[in-house]
Amino acid sequence: MANWKVIGVILGLACIAVYPLAFSDMYVMHILILFFIWASVASNWNLLMGVAVMTRYQAEGEAPGFAAGAGLQSLLFYLVTYYLATLGAFACVMAL
Repeated sequence: MANWKVIGVILGLACIAVYPLAFSDMYVMHILILFFIWASVASNWNLLMGVAVMTRYQAEGEAPGFAAGAGLQSLLFYLVTYYLATLGAFACVMAL
């Protein structure tokens, strides 16, 4: 007896691989790309909150600090020179 989950995954991946070759609708391609990006975000969120057992205190206290440090780092790297971006890295370390 065949394993239907494996067959379903293989058929799904085959359809996704063939779609760009068969159709040229960029809107649907954009929606598919966004779907997989958000699926990755949801998977990582599940890992962070479920498997790593991040409590409410940690979610409200530490995670925003990491996010602020990462945001500061990317903003400084994008807008300012490399040397000032290292200050953002220092802020990330200090947020720990």
